[in-house]
Amino acid sequence: MNDFYISAMSGAPLSTRKISINGNNQGLELEYRGSGKSYILTDYKKVFFAYYGPDYSEYSSVFSQILSTFKFVSVDAKVPGQTDLIVPRPKSDAEEVSTKATKYTFSYTPSFVKSVKPITDPYYNVDFALSSGANLSISIPFMGEATVFDKKPNLKIIENYNFKDKIYRIKHNDSENTYRYVTGYSEDMDDCGFVDDSHFACGDGDSLLGEGIFSISCVASSPAALKGCDDFMKNLNISVSVIDL
Repeated sequence: MNDFYISAMSGAPLSTRKISINGNNQGLELEYRGSGKSYILTDYKKVFFAYYGPDYSEYSSVFSQILSTFKFVSVDAKVPGQTDLIVPRPKSDAEEVSTKATKYTFSYTPSFVKSVKPITDPYYNVDFALSSGANLSISIPFMGEATVFDKKPNLKIIENYNFKDKIYRIKHNDSENTYRYVTGYSEDMDDCGFVDDSHFACGDGDSLLGEGIFSISCVASSPAALKGCDDFMKNLNISVSVIDL
């Protein structure tokens, strides 16, 4: 149910009337919350108006003209295009508690994103619900965490000049709908630090021009949803700074 307010002017102001729209786009009913008056929306693209009651009957044609121009849609909360994640830094030996934190600022194209949710417990990450239907997550991995691949993955290069190295979109080994975005992809055992051939390749998470190691994953159930993750990554920028707590 969505609530809308409609008012009209005809010589003198009319009271604002609150209505509720129920149903679906094939046949919507507009019910006036008041003394039994009713409004009927019979077609989604062209609005027809019916008003019952003596006190406003003289304005029915005015309301009809106004409503005929309306297209009722749900309004999502505006996505700002920038989200911060504050991660406390380890305290020094001289400190009783940490007084510094690392501030990660994620900048992105708002039209690609439906909602954003920063998470700080038990891990630090930002979850994005994308307009394409995919879900993309950026997390701060534990120190020493690495991206390794047991067999040759399906690779696609994503162009983004905010990153110091090429970004590779890689199909996750074990999940049908999960993809990883990494930099520094290599199949060289020495580059990866492999002591045997149990792994095929590795990816470096230290991907930005500044400080920061990030793990980026996308869950997409269709090619269109996956394209949404690629489009998001093409414009992503992450800045890192140290702030006082």
